[in-house]
Amino acid sequence: MSKYGHLAFWAALIGLRFTNLLGKTGVMESALVILCDFTVYIAVFYLSSFLHRKYFKASWVSAIIYTLSVVATAFLGAASLRAVNVALSIFAGIDLSVVVYGAGVFKIIFFMTFGLLFEYGAAKGKAERETREINRQKQEAELLFLKNQMNPHFFFNTLNNLYGLVYRKDDRAPDILLKLSETMRYIIYETKNDTVPLQKEIAFVRNYFELEKLRFRNKDRVNLKTKGEFASPIEKIAPLVLLPCIENCFKHSDVDNRTDTFIDITISVNGKSLSMQCQNSINLEKVHGEGGVGLDNIRKRMELLYPNNHTFETYTQNGIYIADINIPLSSCNSNSSL
Repeated sequence: MSKYGHLAFWAALIGLRFTNLLGKTGVMESALVILCDFTVYIAVFYLSSFLHRKYFKASWVSAIIYTLSVVATAFLGAASLRAVNVALSIFAGIDLSVVVYGAGVFKIIFFMTFGLLFEYGAAKGKAERETREINRQKQEAELLFLKNQMNPHFFFNTLNNLYGLVYRKDDRAPDILLKLSETMRYIIYETKNDTVPLQKEIAFVRNYFELEKLRFRNKDRVNLKTKGEFASPIEKIAPLVLLPCIENCFKHSDVDNRTDTFIDITISVNGKSLSMQCQNSINLEKVHGEGGVGLDNIRKRMELLYPNNHTFETYTQNGIYIADINIPLSSCNSNSSL
């Protein structure tokens, strides 16, 4: 609460108390009672807040000490109020016993406890805000790390493919260079944001798929299918979130060297969700002989981007490796972000 909030709070309490007293005593007597009462109340409130903030945060011992201090201060405050009343009676002929004794032990205990609870709530709220900010910064750092880790992984694969074609003087090399420049442009300029238009991400996936497909002789066994509406400029998705699974299909399937191998990828949009299923025949030598960070990256990114709101499963069935993904789509006019 700001200092103006504190002033407004005490002004409201004083106003209510003064209005109540006017029905019992005169203006002067009411003003004196307000002065006596709220001098004590305000003092014990902020003393309580200060003690909690400074000393009484951590242990049961502190809590016991604080409780005893509350009781002792309450009795001391009540005795002080009685002394003030006696002094006023003797020297000014004013008897405030009816109203002064009401500002006794229990009211002082109340304001000290209120001060404690106020400070506790303020401290807890501050701690929660700091925790949320730390988690947000940590999440952004993790996502940035995973993005940066993903991009070199993609270029490493693509440049290796391009090098092989150039070395063999393959006529397809210029086509791959063109598609590589388009994918580089997308990654450099489009993926800086938390989300990108779905149509751009799907165009990138198609481009990447065709780029990889160019190096295969048996192109009829490498297929990408899309189902649903991808042209809407409103729907958005986290950039590059689908890429690692597609990369792994090409990495672990030897389409050109075996007759029983294939890659089938299907991407579907159904309302506000997107699903992708990747299927590829397994090359056991590649599976056991090579490592990769793609699947770990996509799993970590999905946990950060779509907590408790996605599915990602990988399994093997009849010699076929299958990866299933389902994630929600956001809208560019939505207040929520991924």
